[in-house]
Amino acid sequence: MVGAAMIGAWLVAQQYVFALALNDTTKALSINQELAQDRIVTDRSTPLSVGATLERPTQLNLSVEPGIPIGAQTERDVDLSLGPNRKVQGIIDVSWPISGTFEFDPASIHARDPIGLFEQTLSNGTTPSVTVEPRGPRNVHVGKGGERIRRSFGEHQADPLESGMDPEEIRKYVPGDAARIIDWKSTARMGYPHVREFESETDRKTVLLMDQRSTMNDGPEGESKFDYARHVALSLVEQVQESADPLGLYAVDESGVTDRLPPRNSNQHYAAVRSRLHELSVTPGDMPTSMDRDRWSTARTRDLATLDDDESPFATRLCPYADSMITDTQSVEDKPLTATIRTHIQRLGSGTWTVLMTDDTHRAEVREAVLLARHRGDRVLVMLTPTVLFESGGFTDLSAAYDAYSEFESFRRSLDRLERVSAVEVAPSDRLSVVQSSGRQERRAAT
Repeated sequence: MVGAAMIGAWLVAQQYVFALALNDTTKALSINQELAQDRIVTDRSTPLSVGATLERPTQLNLSVEPGIPIGAQTERDVDLSLGPNRKVQGIIDVSWPISGTFEFDPASIHARDPIGLFEQTLSNGTTPSVTVEPRGPRNVHVGKGGERIRRSFGEHQADPLESGMDPEEIRKYVPGDAARIIDWKSTARMGYPHVREFESETDRKTVLLMDQRSTMNDGPEGESKFDYARHVALSLVEQVQESADPLGLYAVDESGVTDRLPPRNSNQHYAAVRSRLHELSVTPGDMPTSMDRDRWSTARTRDLATLDDDESPFATRLCPYADSMITDTQSVEDKPLTATIRTHIQRLGSGTWTVLMTDDTHRAEVREAVLLARHRGDRVLVMLTPTVLFESGGFTDLSAAYDAYSEFESFRRSLDRLERVSAVEVAPSDRLSVVQSSGRQERRAAT
């Protein structure tokens, strides 16, 4: 009994010593959890730095475990042990498969006495938070020459000379307004450019023409040219629905039309357009080879050549059109944007507003498509994604990037100067700012 009492008293004494050491250690220990970024996108990782410092020595064995929140993922477990130097630092990559706002828990401190009789777990340390955004375009810029347009790009831009237009209001000119709607009398009277807006009495058919060819896949995953174009197109759908205008959607790749929704203005149709836009993706470069095109053209030429031996009135009338049919077919195969406008959009009749979402790769085709879409007095909005701003990685040569952007801007302005055509750029604003700043520095250095 005496021995048992002595052992019990010793255990109580050891527990008391452990409690005193634990209390003293808790006061002397500081833990810092710090994230390298407070905003990231899903499936991307950010470094978490965990540091622990003990102001004075302790007889306890201490280890620190970061307070990783539920929903986060780490490649490895981290358990930092405090050695004799009383300071430890560790870095771990943390990622999130889902979006949302997450707050870290305090770090867990595992304390144990030297002989392993008693253990205790405490919580201590900072609790950083992080906002995880879904993958997709961020900092979307829609504008002209690097200047963001202030007016909504989905608003009606009516021609005051057209019938069925009622004057609505006079307001100050903002970048993006067409020069043809400037009210010169109000401008002279007020000393600053003003425009007169007109309200249409009839619905305007809006048609989205989405380019989903392989060149639209340039850029990081989830932030490609096509992702930016789709983001803007979805915003446009909302604006068209607010106006209750008929809306259509056509998507094309190298082989031609891949999706077609003729214009309608029901809520079910707007929802169907949004659903299709979310489902669309860039198709791989599956353009028919030159051998395939030559084989088709040769077969068609052989079929038409048989008309030379036919003396019927039908063959006599058809022969003069044989060559033009082959040439036109070849053009349709090589230019899906132009072919879609000719075979689908032009059949919708006058009063169609064509919104072309593409990049600056096929410039000659884009210009031809724009001219074709506006030939009956219809209006065209061209939304271009500059290739130079979607190159993978950072800018290795800012001077070359600025030259490439200047070339793109010249092309955009050439389209924007066309009658009844407005051309804007769609790009990540942070990359655009870097390229423009580089250009301004070069100009200052040159002067």
